Amino acid sequence: MRMTSRQLADVLVNGALKADTKKLGAVVKAYVEFLASRKELHRLPSIEKELGRSWSRAQGFSKLTVESAHPISSKESAAIEKAAGGADVSITVNPGLLGGVRIQTESALFDASIAGSLEQLKQQLVSSLA
Repeated sequence: MRMTSRQLADVLVNGALKADTKKLGAVVKAYVEFLASRKELHRLPSIEKELGRSWSRAQGFSKLTVESAHPISSKESAAIEKAAGGADVSITVNPGLLGGVRIQTESALFDASIAGSLEQLKQQLVSSLA
């Protein structure tokens, strides 16, 4: 059965995640031998394109949305892209945040904005008055 490039990338990522860091070379060697035995070494470029997304899925997210109160520099944007490990990254400016950032993945929201802090403070105040 022919596997998709995504499936083949997942095989490598899962093997790498399970291996001791000292044995990663052996994992990669076994993976290349696996591809060679299937006569699929020619697919390495397409597998490489999938590796970042596969890694992100294994880590729990494949899409990352970053909202910033102010424009993010190209250096900061590059650092975010690198830290996202291949996830699809969307960066937008949202002046309504007043300051800070809000980062959203498929399963989590990290709100380090002034607007978010003010909303939390408001909720605490309302609940303490009730």
